[in-house]
Amino acid sequence: MASASKAVKYVAAAVVVVVIATAGVWYVVARYGNPFSGGRYGDPFTEEKTVRRDLTLAQAQKECPIPLPAGATNISFARWGEGTGFEDYVRFEAPPQICLAHVAVVLSGPQSSAARGATSAPSPRTSKITSSPSPIRSANVDVSWFDVQNIRSGVTAGEGGSHKPTIWVDTERGVFYYHLTD
Repeated sequence: MASASKAVKYVAAAVVVVVIATAGVWYVVARYGNPFSGGRYGDPFTEEKTVRRDLTLAQAQKECPIPLPAGATNISFARWGEGTGFEDYVRFEAPPQICLAHVAVVLSGPQSSAARGATSAPSPRTSKITSSPSPIRSANVDVSWFDVQNIRSGVTAGEGGSHKPTIWVDTERGVFYYHLTD
């Protein structure tokens, strides 16, 4: 009987610890706000999806995940996020020279030397596309309009990979593509 009494005391003590810890977490959230919210996509426990298609420059500028050049048309973008996972896709049409010049603008984001006080952004390293890129698919958001596989002539830039964007420019059709994921 004494060992059963001890087990009940241990369980009761564990319940008290859990209740106090939970109350402490709720106190911090109530007083200071959710420390995990307000990031790139807000509450990390809620899946967020945004898909916008065939927008004008004026319509797209508020929500698009990258800056857009004057002259961009037929702008489409998609964003998905949940927890620390995210995906960004952007496609727009513009004259090829505008698309090519915009590569440097996008790749000189907040971590670039230009953002840290350099007087000009370095020219990004681009590679000529020698064969059509593989289609880009997402399990989380519809990106059927992100048709990089249709590029026959163009360049690619960026490192790709986690938190490193990839950019493709279709110099034949005047289409700019941007993809970033976690």
